[in-house]
Parts: sequence; C-alpha cells; structure tokens
Amino acid sequence: MLLSSFSKLNIEVDWFAPADNVFKLNTDGAILQGKHSGSIGGAMRYSLGNFIIGFSRKIVTYSHVMAELQALYTGLEIALERNISALEVEVVSTKVIEHFKYVHPNYQSIVESCRFPLRRLGNLVVRHNFRQGNRLADSLAMEGMLLDMKNEDYILLVAPSAARPNLLADKNGEATTRTIFLSTCTKLAIHGNLNIICNGVTTNNI
Repeated sequence: MLLSSFSKLNIEVDWFAPADNVFKLNTDGAILQGKHSGSIGGAMRYSLGNFIIGFSRKIVTYSHVMAELQALYTGLEIALERNISALEVEVVSTKVIEHFKYVHPNYQSIVESCRFPLRRLGNLVVRHNFRQGNRLADSLAMEGMLLDMKNEDYILLVAPSAARPNLLADKNGEATTRTIFLSTCTKLAIHGNLNIICNGVTTNNI
C-alpha cells in the first residue's frame, strides 16, 4: 500500500547488535550553548553487547555538529590504533553523515580527518541511529561534561556506573517507540538507520 509522506509510523527503536565477530562503535557529542564547551563519548561492543572499550572527553567546540564529528574521529582513531577493522559505526546526527557527501568549509578539516581512518579500516560506512538507540554513547558524552581537563581523553575499559543502566538496557534489547513521519523515515533509511530499515521502510513506500 502506498502511503502519504505525511503519514506517521510507530517505530521500535533500540540498539542493533552487530554480527558475530564484528564490533559496533557508537559515538555522540554534546555542547553547552553559548559557552564554546562540550563533550564527546563513545563505546565499542561485541554482538552480545559486552563493553570492550569507550571514551569520554570534555572539549572546546563551537557547534553540535563539530562535537559529533570530534566524537566520531576519536572513536575511529581508537579502532585504528587497535586494528579493529571488523566494525559497524553509528552516530545520532544526520548532518555528520551528510557532510561526508557535501562538506561545509567549516568542517572540511575534521571531516577529512575522519575519512582517513574510515578508509584505513576498510572504507567503513557511517550509519544513523536514533538517540534512544545510541543511549550508551550519549551517557558517556554526558560523563565527559564532568571531567576537569579539556581535550584529554579518558579511556574506559569498563562502563562507568552512570552509564551501566543504558549498557544493560541495550544488552537486554529494551526498545522504545517513536512516532515518525514517513518522509523522515525515508530519509533515515537512506542514512542506513537499521531501526527504520527493519521496519520495512524504503523510498518505495511513498
């Protein structure tokens, strides 16, 4: 059945585990409006949702997109340093994904910095996920706000206590429901959102 782009769909949103023998990297960035200050966080996990390595950092930044890009770059560098090439990558910001096609001059440098590890790790594709499906990375970014030093990595070998409820929720497959316009779903499917794709949404639905 063809639907209008103004139709709404209920989408079950959760963290999608990677295939066996594959890692998943989720990253996120946050910003304090008007203060040129923010934070980043991210985590790598196995298919069972086990925490492998993560990071938090307080940063100097001027936009939310820049914070998201810095988070992505940091996660990719950690993967490259550890030679983790069997990797899926998810971010919250659609603008981050779009900048890899049509980069704004303000983000040229950081986007190119991200391209290098993406190529070195096997031309990885960056996919979109909703914040609810990226909740562990979001909580690690919030942890970064609490750090004293800016631009100093805080590498995590275990999830901090504040992030563990989100880690457990992901491992248990706990989902939330979002109601979304079909036109938005189609855009997010193009950006590789697995929650959308697994609900059967494609450009052919319109």
